[in-house]
Amino acid sequence: MLPSSGAVTWKLQGAKDKAAPVDIDRTMYNTGGLYGERAGWYLPEYPDAEWADTTTFKPAKAGVTWYRSTFDLSVPAGTDTAIALKVNDVKFENGRQSYARAIIYVNGWNTGTWVGNVGPQSVFTIPSGFLNKSGENTIAIALTTERDAQGPDSFTLVDRGTSLGGVPTTLNTAPNYVLPVVTAALAANLRAAGAATVINGTSELATIGDGALTTAVIDFGDGSLPLTVPVVDSAYTATHDYAKDGNYIAIVTIKDAISGSVLGSKSWISRWTKVPNPRNRQHPPKAQPLRNRLHPRRVRHRPCRQRRLKVRRRLKVRRPPKVRHLRSRQHHTESATPTESATPTESATPTESATPTESTVPTTSADPGAAATSAGPDGPSSSTTTSSAVTPAVPATSKAPSGGDWPAPEPKTRGSADWQCCCFLQEPPCSW
Repeated sequence: MLPSSGAVTWKLQGAKDKAAPVDIDRTMYNTGGLYGERAGWYLPEYPDAEWADTTTFKPAKAGVTWYRSTFDLSVPAGTDTAIALKVNDVKFENGRQSYARAIIYVNGWNTGTWVGNVGPQSVFTIPSGFLNKSGENTIAIALTTERDAQGPDSFTLVDRGTSLGGVPTTLNTAPNYVLPVVTAALAANLRAAGAATVINGTSELATIGDGALTTAVIDFGDGSLPLTVPVVDSAYTATHDYAKDGNYIAIVTIKDAISGSVLGSKSWISRWTKVPNPRNRQHPPKAQPLRNRLHPRRVRHRPCRQRRLKVRRRLKVRRPPKVRHLRSRQHHTESATPTESATPTESATPTESATPTESTVPTTSADPGAAATSAGPDGPSSSTTTSSAVTPAVPATSKAPSGGDWPAPEPKTRGSADWQCCCFLQEPPCSW
């Protein structure tokens, strides 16, 4: 449609290889200036898997529409068969009123042009050299409609006649469509923090179909949406920023920008690792010697101290109540003054000896004027003299006499090493 106002610019486009023919077998008169002809849509082996399926040759909108299909032939040897393509159109048969025209290609060869409102013919005989009589054949039709919903009703193959003998023929040698060579290269596997990754590649189309406009669709393999970039002068460039480091399988697909056909693809493994920015690098604190952070004595004795505390807690739970009672009484009964001492004149009589059921310490209270108590081999004895020191009658290592009486050990201070050893003497040997 031309605009209702403004300047109108016309551009005529002819065959791309007229000056230097590429298809020297089919010659320069085989194709014209349609985009599909310049892109190789009429050639055998062109990838048309992405084209939409259809059962009608009447497009909804006026313009140029391409159709492709294949058919198989199996003509017996020794026979001469003429095969033709018939264009079926009721409007054409009823007075040439079909406003459409079709260019017919068989195996890449221009077989004829049908004009719906002019004619004169609707049946086109296919030369034997254009057909593969013992295999697959490709047919392509470039349909141009001048009005909406115009076009032929169908296309059919018809047998124009078969006879025995004849000259054997084979399919003429001519180039088919060749897929492009696709490459992809990474600018770098390592990238600076926050910088996008650059991917460069090329797509070299064959000369017979290099008139196509192509795009590169890149799937980076990280779940993001594919990126589509144009291919300019057989090269493309794309940038992407991966959210996480790792290995990704990326795929680039070269597509025809008009038909959507996949012309080629290339895959590669992307190994992305961000390079930290030196300006934002946080240096870890300088490691200090162990002696500066922890007390040397505490570090040296930590294993022994832990075991000691563990055993001490166990001993504190398992210690008999009688031992706790004895230690409690020792601190009260062994507080003697310098003016008091034990003399043999005040020793206890046989009638005052302690029985198994009585307490092992006299009933006198432990005040500065009370007497110190010591245990001997025959039992406890008490005396008060004016001696300047307390002398136990029996060493502190004496065992308890029969009847359950225990000797009174020497007073110990809680902070001394002897006190710690004394606490462990009443329990079984420690495991450590």
